[in-house]
Amino acid sequence: VPDQTSPNAPVVTENNATGLAGTAEAGSTVTVTDASGNTVTTIADSTGHWSITPNPIADGTEGTVTATDEAGNISDPISTGLADLTAPDAPVVDENNAAGLSGTAEAGSIVTVTDASGHTVITVADSTGHWLITPNPIADGTEGTVTATDAAGNISNETSTGIAQKTAPDAPVVDENNAAGLAGTAEAGSTVTVTDASGHTVTTVADSTGHWLISPNPIAEGTEGTVTATDAAGNISTPVSTGTADLTAPDAPVVDENNSAGLAGTAEAGSTVTVTDASGHTVTATADSAGHWSITPNPIADGTQGTVTATDAAGNISAPVSTGLADLTAPDAPAVDENNSAGLAGTAEAGSTVTVTDASGHTVTTTADSAGQWSITPNPIANGTEGTVTATDAAGNVSAPVSTGTADLTAPDAPVVDANNAAGLAGTAEAGSIVTVTDASGNTVTATANSAGHWSITPNPIADGTQGTVTATDAAGNSSAEISTGIADTVAPNTPIVTENNAAGLAGTAEAGSTVTVTDALGHTVTTTADSAGHWSITPNPIADGTQGTVTATDAAGNVSTPVSTGTADLTAPNSPVVDTNNGAGLSGTAEAGSTVTITNALGNTVTTIADSTGHWSISP
Repeated sequence: VPDQTSPNAPVVTENNATGLAGTAEAGSTVTVTDASGNTVTTIADSTGHWSITPNPIADGTEGTVTATDEAGNISDPISTGLADLTAPDAPVVDENNAAGLSGTAEAGSIVTVTDASGHTVITVADSTGHWLITPNPIADGTEGTVTATDAAGNISNETSTGIAQKTAPDAPVVDENNAAGLAGTAEAGSTVTVTDASGHTVTTVADSTGHWLISPNPIAEGTEGTVTATDAAGNISTPVSTGTADLTAPDAPVVDENNSAGLAGTAEAGSTVTVTDASGHTVTATADSAGHWSITPNPIADGTQGTVTATDAAGNISAPVSTGLADLTAPDAPAVDENNSAGLAGTAEAGSTVTVTDASGHTVTTTADSAGQWSITPNPIANGTEGTVTATDAAGNVSAPVSTGTADLTAPDAPVVDANNAAGLAGTAEAGSIVTVTDASGNTVTATANSAGHWSITPNPIADGTQGTVTATDAAGNSSAEISTGIADTVAPNTPIVTENNAAGLAGTAEAGSTVTVTDALGHTVTTTADSAGHWSITPNPIADGTQGTVTATDAAGNVSTPVSTGTADLTAPNSPVVDTNNGAGLSGTAEAGSTVTITNALGNTVTTIADSTGHWSISP
């Protein structure tokens, strides 16, 4: 029976740069006619598959295909569809990391990934050309290839996936989160992404040493955010907190001391204090929990100044403050001029603080005035002990200590005035003490008591008839109570008179109460006191017969009169007188020429006369 049934129309499964192919009745002759009427034939194999290479259909045109069976029956023609002979662009790999393998390719194309072992995984590029395979089919540290096959079956050139990197970078480190910015370290070249508390992000790239910085700081004061690092492969680190942002700089530090002991002051507790000298060299210290800081030895050269800043834990830096000029020279040791009952005093550098430490370690301070004088009252040094004194200048430099010497807080006894007369003013006081005499007008004169305690001032500084005061000041400066000089008597008494110098004795008159001093020819002296009527007498006569001496009168003030001679002593009694006449004419006779003849009657009454130069005397009646 003849075969009069046409075969089914062939099917075109491929019309691309690889060729034209499809299916038809097995063994049938497949005839392709292009747009120009040119034909090409091939035979469908035993499974019905056929293909023609190269593709006889010009790119962008279409033809027809028929199948003719062995009986000559011809199928209905079918269109080849438009020929697409252009392969898609090679796909692009954007990401090959732990998150997966992804990139772009022709929209709708089938993306085929082949790993290093030849295993394949496919996906389809979406309408925007993006494709993604998760998990990443490329083993870490290896690479594969990727092709894109379009709807026509054209296959792109293959592209390498690049070496898969599936290891996320280490979490970044935040070193600084302050007013200067946000900074730290991350994997070199990684993209650092900062997300603030509101979810806003800012990115930067870590440099070749891994450092990164964002300024101004994207984290608001008192808040915190997170930071991640994304490497070149797109792996994202674990996020790390920025910590709470501290954008407030600490107060400028204070410099309390800039001297030979060091440089010191206060700053925010825990802050790093940075000192920069005049040459730009820096030294740092940390303020303790109370805010105190110190640097020893002092980094600032004598007579120069530097600056100081404080950096808080967040890295905020205070405004700089000047150290002021360094004063590294200690003041001279103070001098102690006085250590007595009036107080402790001396000299030191003007304006310096003088510190006195007693034997028990107790201290007292005062300030030297503009002339360098200082004093402390009452004296802080106990009697008979000693302490030390130092001077601290305005910069805080402390002098070498000096001993106060032993304190003498006991005033000397009041002096005694022994003489206040024309010869001078004199007396006794503590040996070695300075005796100060103040007259009625306030004028002063001083003398020093000798080793026996005697003192004298000549001429007498006290005016006649006035009085003054006297004090004694010992070596420690203690002053005695003052005593009166008494009224000065600087007028010597009148010269005494000798009225008798004979065998009965030596007698005369002088200033009442005065001391009469008789000095014989050999220099021997005898004294007596003139009575209230001024009479004086010495028995027996101290002047040897036929010799003479001198007599002076010394008043109560010690003034001594001019001396007067006693005259020659006559100690031999005259011969008894002779009575030649004793009658109505009178009484007469002879006696030693010039002698006083004394007549005493029976009643004891006396009458006297003088024997003339020839020895005659007479009394009438």
